[in-house]
Amino acid sequence: MKKKLLILCLVVATVLAFGSMGALAADLSDAAKVDTVIQADPSNITEIEISADCKYAIENGTMVVTHNGVDAQGVFTATFTDDEMNKVLEAAAANDVDVVAFMTNAYSQQPAEAISISKASMEKLAALEESDGVMVCSAMMGGTYLYFHEVPVCTGDNFVMGIGLGEETPYINFDGAETVNAYAVLAGGGEDFNETTVIVEYVDGVGSVLTKTGYDSEYDMIAFPVTGDISFLVDDNIVTFNDISGKWFEPYVNFVAARGIMNGMDQDSFSPDTNLTRAMMVTMLYRLEGEPTVSATEYPFTDVPEAYNWAKDAILWAAQEGIARGMTDTTFEPERNLTREQAATFIYRYCTDYLGYDETTTIDLADYFKDAAQIGTYAQAAMTWCVEYGIMEGIGDNQLAPQGTCTRAQMATIFSRVINATI
Repeated sequence: MKKKLLILCLVVATVLAFGSMGALAADLSDAAKVDTVIQADPSNITEIEISADCKYAIENGTMVVTHNGVDAQGVFTATFTDDEMNKVLEAAAANDVDVVAFMTNAYSQQPAEAISISKASMEKLAALEESDGVMVCSAMMGGTYLYFHEVPVCTGDNFVMGIGLGEETPYINFDGAETVNAYAVLAGGGEDFNETTVIVEYVDGVGSVLTKTGYDSEYDMIAFPVTGDISFLVDDNIVTFNDISGKWFEPYVNFVAARGIMNGMDQDSFSPDTNLTRAMMVTMLYRLEGEPTVSATEYPFTDVPEAYNWAKDAILWAAQEGIARGMTDTTFEPERNLTREQAATFIYRYCTDYLGYDETTTIDLADYFKDAAQIGTYAQAAMTWCVEYGIMEGIGDNQLAPQGTCTRAQMATIFSRVINATI
């Protein structure tokens, strides 16, 4: 199943020209609605009892299911029976809900929490999500929510998901799942952190920045992908440059620099007006993916000199994954300035072919830009997709400038949107 883009608005006055035109199933407004239901005065919420332990409430297309649990060894675990789940699914179908959130009923409790759902019920949840497009969420106390791109395949008798505060760090873990493809949402993140530089770190004894940490200023929510057990920290990672202060691109440069996607051209300078090269572009994508191991053994291009050792793995990775193709069969032209349509093509292949996001578009760029006919044939689908989903915008005067070059400031802006959309 193709994934839908998650659109997050980035900080100050960021208006995406076409971001609302796509059929987006994943939107932080859903997380905000779940948060609203959970945080509401209980006297204003009508709860319907399924069993002595299980209740649900439906508000604005959002269904929140609570279940009493048992505190065993410091973990408050709620186990949903198959009968309870059947009644939940019947109610969800009857009320045409958009989101079903499962949580422990532990409003006054502070222990680690977990929910347990049987294999049969997980399969029914997956069928509901597939057929009706319903998002499945686990809402844990403390403003942490986990939204599933796809309901995990249960490998044992039960799927168990937990979240809590360990001795030093928060954690999310799973038991009985073959794969996890989800994203976590933390409410209230901007109260303590700088909204442009807030990041999530994996805790692995040393700590490493999670490049795909998004932030939504409208709802004050941090989002990051979760594909398995994780211990994490939320922190500021401020990188200072002396040539971006007060400029329109400052928050975007801060955003990508905090995540290690772009570095300065030297220790103190970002050089925002410098053109981005093709080598720089694929290096940014490579860093965004955490610099994965390159499996190809033969280098396809003959024109990547020793001076480009810093980009060789990135170029090889992008080529082996079909994200970047050479200017010819044997040349990549790493020093060549990147055009806007080339940037759109790299991003489009990365998002749709590599990550598996939906490639559907509904707009005609000629209706909006007077230079749409100048887009190369190879890049038309890519530019349409990037514009429709708010990744790229025009440069003014109804111009898209597909043959124009990309500055480092422009690409910082574009990658901020890519990060926020592909969580």
